[in-house]
Amino acid sequence: MTSKLNRRDFPTATAAGATLATLPGLLQMAHGEGIQTDGTLRLALDITPSVLNPMLSRLNPEYLPGELLHSGLTTLAADMSAQPDLATDWSANANANATGWLFSLREMPSSRTERR
Repeated sequence: MTSKLNRRDFPTATAAGATLATLPGLLQMAHGEGIQTDGTLRLALDITPSVLNPMLSRLNPEYLPGELLHSGLTTLAADMSAQPDLATDWSANANANATGWLFSLREMPSSRTERR
């Protein structure tokens, strides 16, 4: 018995076939098999950033490499609250206009070998 695939069922069948084709690789990744832990993170981006300086980023796709390469004073948690990154503590300066902030920065290791 043969069945014809109409145009509405084709995307569903294609998605199911692609899922079945990639399932072994997904299971391997989920179990951590074959993962190398040499300390190098490799990341594929579907963009070509024109700048790496986060202060010069003007397009949305350019912000991702900046976020991955550079640290900030603070970072945002899942609940959108400020969490420490380079700063360990911060408070608003008590000046007349309340326009200043005071940040305490964490100490950085003196050499690359001390970070490990």
